[in-house]
Amino acid sequence: MKNYIRPSIATLEALETAPSMFLVLSPDLYILTASDKYLEATQNKRELLVGKHIFEAFPDNPELPDANGVKNINDSLQIVLRTKKPHSMRFQRYDVPDISNPGKFIVRYWDPSHTPVLDKNGDISYIIQLATNVTDQVLVRQELLEREEAQAESAIELSALASKLDLAEQELLILNITLEKQIQQRTVDLEESNKALFSTVQLLEQSNSLLRLSEENLQAAFNAGDLGSCSLDLKTGRAEMSARYRSLYGLPLTGEITWEMVTAAVEPEFLAEVDMAMKNALNYGTPVDSTYAIRHLETKERRWMRVAGKVRKDEAGSFSHIYAIVMDVTIAKQDEQRKNDFIAMVSHELKTPLTSINGYSQLLNRLSKLKEDSAISGLLEKMERQVKKMSIMVDGFLNISRLESGKIQIEAKEFDLSSLISEVAEEFSAMVSSHKIVVAEVSEFKVMADRDKIGHVINNFLSNAVKYSPQGTDIILKCGSDENVVILSVADSGIGINKMDLPKIFDRYYRVQGTQIDLVSGFGIGLYLSAEIIKRHNGKIWAESELGKGSVFYFSLPLNP
Repeated sequence: MKNYIRPSIATLEALETAPSMFLVLSPDLYILTASDKYLEATQNKRELLVGKHIFEAFPDNPELPDANGVKNINDSLQIVLRTKKPHSMRFQRYDVPDISNPGKFIVRYWDPSHTPVLDKNGDISYIIQLATNVTDQVLVRQELLEREEAQAESAIELSALASKLDLAEQELLILNITLEKQIQQRTVDLEESNKALFSTVQLLEQSNSLLRLSEENLQAAFNAGDLGSCSLDLKTGRAEMSARYRSLYGLPLTGEITWEMVTAAVEPEFLAEVDMAMKNALNYGTPVDSTYAIRHLETKERRWMRVAGKVRKDEAGSFSHIYAIVMDVTIAKQDEQRKNDFIAMVSHELKTPLTSINGYSQLLNRLSKLKEDSAISGLLEKMERQVKKMSIMVDGFLNISRLESGKIQIEAKEFDLSSLISEVAEEFSAMVSSHKIVVAEVSEFKVMADRDKIGHVINNFLSNAVKYSPQGTDIILKCGSDENVVILSVADSGIGINKMDLPKIFDRYYRVQGTQIDLVSGFGIGLYLSAEIIKRHNGKIWAESELGKGSVFYFSLPLNP
């Protein structure tokens, strides 16, 4: 490899104290230094790592026959060396050597990425390998899956025992009818009939014993999973709760519990959501799956609960009861909040220098145009576009943080959706010359919504259509109504999305994998933000697509009566 400009000692010392886990690598993949956080996570020492080749310091675990950490990390680094651009990877198991036990390895799961730092000549000076330790989250998730499988097995066993009990009850009914007829016809057969009855009672007692055993097994499974159980009468509001359910909310451990007592623990900002879940269960039989914050009625501690349950019907066919389980997800929520806070902090810190760079570039662009220097002016315009692209990504991360912290407010006002569509399409056409934006079948529709945020969703649909469709093709934008909703769609003739990825495209940070798609920049936040905005307007968002035949993205909003 040709000579490169090595980072200064001051730069390496500054990187060592950064509050993140990363290695600093030379272009030939030798370790220049490591952050304190990284040393702590790998239980290593800096003097044992510096100067070693990365795969000499961190080889594959020989005890794992299918270990592929070295290969995957090397593939990512080769992409960075070839493209001089950052590259992110999926979660990766990559065990690290245990320096206190030579020959042994410590289990580690990572969320790695590689970022090149270029010198003044545009060559790679060094590479930062950022590695977030997600071992605890992965192991907790594996443990939870094992608990869920155990619960499912217990439920199947309970169902089988319940069937046996039903059969025993039917047999008892038949025997009772037979006994009455025998008493009427022949009293002399009483002794024989009594024997048959005694045998049936024994069978019933045996079935009841098996049922009790099954219930005990089910409760043991709940205890192992640290789950609480509840049965709620939707009509009376009366609840039957396990001791664990009561203790999670700070409810009395004995005595009758009502729905009002439960909602007294729910934080005010989640009451409307919880009430809506109950109304949908009562009116439509919609399954319950809600995550919300509570204030423990005794300790006053704020905790996060996830409640999942199904609705049952009574004899009249009405939705009458919910059978649910509850689990404490506070730790997972706190981890997610810490991550969002970090993203918000970094994004906020990036905003100021980006704004300054953008201002300076615009000023230099105006000066270059006065001097009629077209070459410099062209470069500055490209720089402005890149700064704008970076600002949009930073704004996206900030919006996610605000959204999940409840700081994004919907300011709904009545407006004409067709005028917004025309406005966004006109602005987009002015910025994009590679595609033609065609506005078709748009009528005047009055909606009560946040105009700016709906405009953001339309802009995102158009931006994705341009990204993933060939140059020179048309992007078709339509808007119509169906009953009490208005439906907007954006269609392209692009590469399309396969059926496996289609249900996940609105998930946070999700990006479809593929050779063509990997060449398109993005972090998978645009569609997630769009979906959250539409949900907060009580609307729906979805997509239809076929590989090689393009995609159509839709959202619907309630029409203003």
